[in-house]
Amino acid sequence: MEWIHDHPELLRSIIARSSGAIGELLLVRQLEKRGYRARPASINARQCDLLVTSPAGREFSVEVKTVKGRGAPWLVRNCPDETASACWVFIHAPRADDGLPPEEGVSYRLLSTRHAAQIWREKFEGRPNKAPDITWKDLGAMPGGADPHLDRWDILPA
Repeated sequence: MEWIHDHPELLRSIIARSSGAIGELLLVRQLEKRGYRARPASINARQCDLLVTSPAGREFSVEVKTVKGRGAPWLVRNCPDETASACWVFIHAPRADDGLPPEEGVSYRLLSTRHAAQIWREKFEGRPNKAPDITWKDLGAMPGGADPHLDRWDILPA
């Protein structure tokens, strides 16, 4: 697929308009820095964006949710499924509408799928009219305060 490099500005523009793709690319870089290997899962895999291999050889999947605006909620339509992924990563990648985020401005909040499901159930079970979004507050990320899931790389399977 050498042709993919024929129009780098077009490719950059396409990627810049896709929060999901940006989040996955950024997360792959972070995983690789920690000795993990990651690749995209099949298209439309339910709650499984990346297939990851740990430094010890353990394979698992990760669901990635990305937003660009501070305070913007992450859309989570269905309760996280522990059989579909090992963990969820909520990424904040601030950027202009047509640009890529500077890596130093990106933040990562990592949760086990079980914990993500617990948060989802507490917020949505029995409340069908509520918008299916996970907010910063739901994750415990308070402005200028505690942020219990920020950079929790230790929850990744070893």
